[in-house]
Amino acid sequence: MSEDFLRCSDLTPRKVRKKVLQQISGFLELMGKSIASFGLVPNDLSSFDVENQTRELLAERSITIREEDLNAISLLNEKQRHAFEIISHRIYENKNGTFFLDGPEGTRKSFLYRALLADIRSKGYLALATATSGIATSILPGALNDLLQDLMNSSEIFGGNVVVFGGDFRQTLPVVRRGNQSETINACIINSLLSPSLEKVQLTENMRARLDPSFTDYLLRVGNGTEKIQDDSYIKIPSSILLENSEADYALDNLINLVYPNTMTGSSDANTPINQVILSTKNNSVDEVYDIVISKFPGEAVEYLSSDKTLNPNHQGQYEDFLNSLSPSGLPPHSLILKVNAPIILLRNLDPTEGLCNRTRLICRNLS
Repeated sequence: MSEDFLRCSDLTPRKVRKKVLQQISGFLELMGKSIASFGLVPNDLSSFDVENQTRELLAERSITIREEDLNAISLLNEKQRHAFEIISHRIYENKNGTFFLDGPEGTRKSFLYRALLADIRSKGYLALATATSGIATSILPGALNDLLQDLMNSSEIFGGNVVVFGGDFRQTLPVVRRGNQSETINACIINSLLSPSLEKVQLTENMRARLDPSFTDYLLRVGNGTEKIQDDSYIKIPSSILLENSEADYALDNLINLVYPNTMTGSSDANTPINQVILSTKNNSVDEVYDIVISKFPGEAVEYLSSDKTLNPNHQGQYEDFLNSLSPSGLPPHSLILKVNAPIILLRNLDPTEGLCNRTRLICRNLS
């Protein structure tokens, strides 16, 4: 349910029922159904009220179609265009289809998604775009699939709707808390009960690094597990992508200076930092890099502290240090240091209808 329903505790039972029916009606309409066909609508609830008070439906219909996304259709490469055509044909021919778009990082899956969404919405159709986590993916067979089959009164997969999944099997496996290797592998979508029903569509051309084919070939070999290994567990990193003459004590500083050469002196282009990034496999390393970069970044630092007060003041002295030491995945640290024009990245969906989704890169323009 939406936030509108969650805040309706002060409503009468009659109004609560009306609110619930409005939510259900909006979801059914997104699926091409009418709530009236289920005999659930009371006489005093008009279709006009339902349609005009459903937040989700209004949000979908009010999405602005960007011209650049429509123009992207003509810029698709051969594999992207093949995927675009078979998916869109299923939609416009009113046929079912469940696809998995498999492509390594850099094959511009998101570019294809935006082109698909723009084309579908420009023709008056409704298209829902969302992101799934490993946990969400694992419940698709028993939650979303069954729900859509019930709503559409169809035994076809996802109720006969066209559904497109996308990702890269070569990247990090889903996280299963305290799970062993077999449990982690079993949580992958390729081991889902739905996997045999998915039509696989592959993207192979790395558009981000197409001017460096040797690097893209190396990435694919690593991802596919075909790169030669040493000592049974290590792969050799090409010397062309290593820092030269870098002593251990200065390696991190040299890396930061290489990735952000003009940041510390004040670049003429404030957007430059968001187009460059340092990746790490551990949160502790991320924090270490961030502390060094933000300390060198020009401007006055502003510190933001997390809420660390206990409900019972008597427990404050006992738990304060512990609360300050916590750094949950996906959340900022207790002490967050920011500066004007410093780059940040959005880790959790904030407002997808406004384009603020996971991995959106932003720049701090004002701190207050």
